[in-house]
Amino acid sequence: MYFLANRLNPPNLDIPLTIITHDMFWRFSPLTYPESYVNEYDLSLLEWLKKVNIVFTISEKTRKDILSVFPEFSGKIKAVPISGFPTKSNASQRLLDLAENSHESNDELPIFYLPSSFGVYKDHLTLLKAGIKLAQKI
Repeated sequence: MYFLANRLNPPNLDIPLTIITHDMFWRFSPLTYPESYVNEYDLSLLEWLKKVNIVFTISEKTRKDILSVFPEFSGKIKAVPISGFPTKSNASQRLLDLAENSHESNDELPIFYLPSSFGVYKDHLTLLKAGIKLAQKI
C-alpha cells in the first residue's frame, strides 16, 4: 500500500498495489496552477490509476473529483471518509454553522480533524473560527 506520491512513478512490481489519496489540490483548490503543472500531476495520477488494484480516497468528494477527470477508473476507487461529518461536503463550514447556532445541543459536539499541514486550500481559517466559537460556548 502506498500513500499517493505525486509526480512519482508507481513501482514496477507484479503484486496487488493500493494507494491512498487525499485530494487533487492541483485541480480543485482556490489556488490557480499553470496548465503544465496540472498536466504533470494528472499524468502522474493516471499512471498510478492504471497500475494499482484499488484507490482509497479520504472522502466521497475526492472520489468524485478523481472520477470527474478519470471516469474510466470508477471500479477501482473507493471512498473511506475520515471526516467528522461524512454526509456533509464541507465539514469546516458545518462546524462553523454549529458553533454559531446556539439552539443546537452541546451534548452532541462534533469531532473534527485539523489538516496536519498548512495549505490555503485546506480552509484552516474556518476551522479556527469554529473552534474559537465552540470554546466560547463551553
